[in-house]
Amino acid sequence: REGGSSAPVSISWGLDTSQEAATTTIAKGDKVTWILDVDEDPHSVVGGKNGIPAGTFDSGEIAADGTYERTFNNVGIFPYFCDPHAFMQGTITVVKEVLILPSVYTTTASASLTYSASKTPSVTGVNPTSGKEGDLLTITGSNFVLSDTEVIIGGQFCQITDLQPTELKCTLGPTPGGNHVVFVTVANMGTATTTNVMFTSVLSVSGISVSSGSFGGGTTLEVSGSGFGGGKDKRRERRDGAWGNWVIFDKPVEEGENEQLGSLVSICGVPCTVSESTYSSLTCQSGPLHTVDSVL
Repeated sequence: REGGSSAPVSISWGLDTSQEAATTTIAKGDKVTWILDVDEDPHSVVGGKNGIPAGTFDSGEIAADGTYERTFNNVGIFPYFCDPHAFMQGTITVVKEVLILPSVYTTTASASLTYSASKTPSVTGVNPTSGKEGDLLTITGSNFVLSDTEVIIGGQFCQITDLQPTELKCTLGPTPGGNHVVFVTVANMGTATTTNVMFTSVLSVSGISVSSGSFGGGTTLEVSGSGFGGGKDKRRERRDGAWGNWVIFDKPVEEGENEQLGSLVSICGVPCTVSESTYSSLTCQSGPLHTVDSVL
């Protein structure tokens, strides 16, 4: 069958849900619905693994007896977990299409496919472990192919400048501030395994355009610095040939579009509504504040 033509897929999501029950294979374009039991505490569905978000999707808190729906428009493997119950894990595998064959056509092949650690790329370290756009990173690991290798950190490409089988160097792109998993993908080998190698993109504020405003809010501020959101999320696009049809970063938007990485600003706990944002600057409008002192 082609993607999107199957019956809806639902997953009962709760403390007793096993990883096997939370794992399924669907076709591109299919929708998955997570359903909470009436008596369950609030849960969430967060793209990532072992309690570390990958930046792929986040349901936010789902109340008891609530649901979360997501349509997967890109091919790939998408692990997920519950925050704060990181032991609740599952995986959605999205393929181009799922073929359902009548039992009369099923057979057992004499050939076999052996999964081998020696053919699996891995990431073992990154140096430095923190920085900002333009910094040169050294990533160590194994089975990096001398062509057709990419690095994505925080939804942004890290441009490779030197590539060896066990080490590569790349220039960090406009990565949003925060802690990010280092993803290395290799043609015909998929996503490199990692021992939770993390990189911290530095978030800093170097200045604001005004130093005072009304208690009633409405003041427009231009904030400069680094590590702000606003760049386009470099989701893996569907590729043919040696790369196959798979993705790392999947967002609930139409194919061919890019979703903006957002920024949140608050002044003494009061949101400053962001209207424009890039890696190094943003514009926001202050909200009402009923106190004497205010600091960004």
